[in-house]
This record gives sequence, C-alpha cells and structure tokens, in this order.
Amino acid sequence: ITESPDDKFRTFTMAIQFDNGSSRYYGAIQMHDEKKLQLVPLIDYSPAIRKYEDTTCSAKTWYGNIIYKIVPLKVGKTTYYTLFGWKAVNPMECRKMMDMMHFDENQQPIFGEEAMIHCKNFDSTMVWRKRFVLPYNCSAAVSLNYDAENNRVMFDHLVTKAVLQGKTNMPGRQRGYDQYPDGTYEGFKWEKDHWEYLADIPSDPYQTAPVPVPFFDKQR
Repeated sequence: ITESPDDKFRTFTMAIQFDNGSSRYYGAIQMHDEKKLQLVPLIDYSPAIRKYEDTTCSAKTWYGNIIYKIVPLKVGKTTYYTLFGWKAVNPMECRKMMDMMHFDENQQPIFGEEAMIHCKNFDSTMVWRKRFVLPYNCSAAVSLNYDAENNRVMFDHLVTKAVLQGKTNMPGRQRGYDQYPDGTYEGFKWEKDHWEYLADIPSDPYQTAPVPVPFFDKQR
C-alpha cells in the first residue's frame, strides 16, 4: 500500500509468480473519499505491451508493477504523479521504473499520456519517454528513488557484466539480464514540466569524508 503525499489516493499492488518464472500483477487505486468507497481496479496488460517506454496506458491496460513511491508535481492546473515501481519480468530480469500518471475529467488514471521524461538511450542519444524503465539482473541490488532533500531522482548507473569485470569498455546494447550497477549514479531533475536527465551524480554530497572535531580541541 502506497499513499500519495497530497492525500488524494492510495495504491494497492501485488504480484503472483507462476511456475515458469513469469509474474502477473494486480492493483487498485482507492480515491480519498470519506463518504463512499471509490476503487479503480488496475488490469495488468504487460504481455501485450511491447514498447513499454512509449505506450499510454489506462486502468484497463496497465503496465503492471509494484508501486513503492509516489511524487506529485504540478504542471499548470494538472497534477502529475511520478510513480516509482518494480517488476520481475522473469527469474533473470527485473525492472524498476518511473511512470507518469494523472487523472482525467472522470477521475480515471492515465499512465504516460505525455512524454515527460528526457533521458539517455542505450546508445547515449537523448530521447523523450513516457515511462523510464531500468532493466537489470535480478541478482543485483539496484536503486531508483526520489531524493526529496535535493528535489531529484537518483538511480544506479548500469553496465554489462563484461564491463564490470574489465573485459571491455564498450557499453553494449541494454539487455536487462546483463545489467549491473557499477557504483556510480545518474538521475533526473524536475524542470517546470518534465524530468531532465542528470549525469554523474555524486553518491556523497561531501567532497571528502566529514571528520568530527576532537572533544579536547574544543576546549582550547
């Protein structure tokens, strides 16, 4: 269960894994209404979605995932919600994602109606996406989350296993099962109406490690 910070709604998401390693996702959005229950079911349409970074989805054609954080952002009179989610595609490949959602005039959720994420493609070109998806090997610990203190998103920079082992410096095509974090970070900064890509974010805000002042030095 994940609550929106503006108290407008909450999401319920879960997954069931099958014997073949695939998963199906189930979800619902509960609108905040003290008088009556308003529940919008989310139907996982993932198997039919091929271009998952560029497809607009509805509650009936949802790109299923476990939603773990919600960040509301205003663009004019419309509130867009950045939904952070996770999904397992198969036993080897997992994905973390940023999905842009807003509600239409009937209070129905629309996912990825506009391309609001300016990010780097696997070939280092800059592209506009409706949904940012970070595929990686399920054995790795990969972060993608909102840094409220600095009003930005941070995520692990991923490389192939060959690059990580020093066998090559060529990034190669992005195949989720062969992507691992290398200890560096990238991110996004909110720019009026979209998320703008940031390269090489330091993992520590200090240039050097902070050193405490010895107690006795304070007495001099």
